[in-house]
Amino acid sequence: MSTDKDAKRSPTHPSGHAALTPDAIAYVMEPSGIAVTYAELDRDSNRAAHLFRKIGLKAGDGVVFVLENNVEFFKLVWGCLLYTSPSP
Repeated sequence: MSTDKDAKRSPTHPSGHAALTPDAIAYVMEPSGIAVTYAELDRDSNRAAHLFRKIGLKAGDGVVFVLENNVEFFKLVWGCLLYTSPSP
């Protein structure tokens, strides 16, 4: 049986990429050209997940982001995915 920890070690998961190639570029925002590494994506997504827990969100709660297209969007989305990932 695959666990959440197994998924995070997978090279297809940002945490897996961060462990294998932390300085590799995860994405580049256009037209600004701002680049985010897998280490930054992993770190900031984990911060978002911890914030969601701290403010009382529970798995299954809805989350809506109303913001312009910017570099933080993917960090928040991955934070939601980390927060709602099933526990082993």
